[in-house]
Amino acid sequence: MQKDSSDSANQQLGFKHLKYSVVESAGFVTITIEKKVAEDISFWVRTIDGTATAPTDYQTKNELITMKAHEKERNI
Repeated sequence: MQKDSSDSANQQLGFKHLKYSVVESAGFVTITIEKKVAEDISFWVRTIDGTATAPTDYQTKNELITMKAHEKERNI
C-alpha cells in the first residue's frame, strides 16, 4: 500500500490541541502547530468557511509557512 502526502505530513506536523474554540468578544484565537521532526518543513495554512464566514467573521489566511529544523512550535 502506498502512502499519500497527507500520511507523511501527519507524521511531521500536527496541532498542539485537537480542538480550538473562541468566543466572538475575544477577537482572535491562537492555533499552535507542532513539528515532530528535526528538519526544515514548508506547508500551506489556509482558512475555509464553516460556521464562520469570511470576511465578516474572520480574516482569511492563505500562507506558505516554513519551520526551520530547530523550531518545534509555531503559533498562527
